[in-house]
Amino acid sequence: MIVLGRETPRPVAHWNRSHSLENKMNGTVKSFPIVVLFPVLLTLASPCFGQAAPVVETAPTTIPALEAVLYPIKQGGKWGYINRAGYIAVQPRFAWAGDFSEGRARVNVGGTFRKRRGQPQGVLVGGRWGYIDNTGNISIQPIYQQAFNFLDGLAAVRINGKEGYIDQFGKVVIAPKYAMAAGFFDGLAAVKIGARWGFIDKTGKLIIPNRFPYVGYFSEGLAPAEMRGRYGYLDKKGKFAIKSQFLVAGQFSDGLAPVQVNTQPRRKKADRKKKLSGIKRNMRLWGYVDTSGKIVIRPRFASAEEFSEALAFVWDAGTIGYIDKTGRMVLPVKGDTGQKFSQGLAAVRFDGKFGYIDKTGRKVIPPRFERAYPFVNGVARIQVQGKVGYIDKRGRYIWEPSN
Repeated sequence: MIVLGRETPRPVAHWNRSHSLENKMNGTVKSFPIVVLFPVLLTLASPCFGQAAPVVETAPTTIPALEAVLYPIKQGGKWGYINRAGYIAVQPRFAWAGDFSEGRARVNVGGTFRKRRGQPQGVLVGGRWGYIDNTGNISIQPIYQQAFNFLDGLAAVRINGKEGYIDQFGKVVIAPKYAMAAGFFDGLAAVKIGARWGFIDKTGKLIIPNRFPYVGYFSEGLAPAEMRGRYGYLDKKGKFAIKSQFLVAGQFSDGLAPVQVNTQPRRKKADRKKKLSGIKRNMRLWGYVDTSGKIVIRPRFASAEEFSEALAFVWDAGTIGYIDKTGRMVLPVKGDTGQKFSQGLAAVRFDGKFGYIDKTGRKVIPPRFERAYPFVNGVARIQVQGKVGYIDKRGRYIWEPSN
């Protein structure tokens, strides 16, 4: 769930603009506050709809799926790429390297990592951003202050403190004039003009005026947006197809979206007239709505993620696990937290270490990683002792963790 504008609590999928879903959903790690529980997204499209942030080493995003022709690795303090067989395809020579999207990968030349509290890997500062093709050759010269993943043929870049869009040849097609620019989804991209967000089309025309403090991206024809302290869903004409009524709202996936609402706990009839200690009159719980705005899974979860492969990860009264689209807990897990299913597997943390389970709940890859990310084309990025590596679906290393 990406909400462009500010960071949001755990139940919201944080779209790191890098992720346009990588560092969430255009290619760097800017954080679009996602409106709902989101795991990690702007890497793909630059959806961090909020303040610009230095790039940090993160995993690939899952929305939309990144091309995994080559995989970024770090060796000897520099970034390069391996192929699916685990052989180096592009020699490590970059300060930072992102995932491939639409035949291009963003890279940083000349930047340095600096320590920052709470970020053991440090943050990348300085240098210039450009793009390489899948042969490792520079296809767009590193001249940008920031660059994000290509989506729908365009990528957001920052020039002289403003953001605009280039095509795959590096030609500026929408002039840099925005405070922030996210990736294109369903033909529209969120842009920040002044202190408010709106949406433009691929010609740069402002289709939905900039009047929203926070927004997400379009999926299944709707985009979450905040108005007067509550979230609803916009259609492509800028009208609230689902009125602003939720505390937080996530992206639609598989026809459903997670939303957070205020609920009042049920009390026994005999106790309704007296004050009960330890019971809060209002509880913020998560449920799911369909594209008409109807609540189809009643709010009862402490936290809820978006659906993927017909399952969604939730926290339910001390129980965590995966529900189906009827709201039934079909896969309880005895772990700490979990991620979306991708290619039949999901990363789940057990006693502080991540492993992978299948849809029967079986641990197919034992928990031994500090961090673990979704599988893309049969390969998943993991992290051990701060070092990045890659595994196949049997848990075998195709690249052992290195830095």
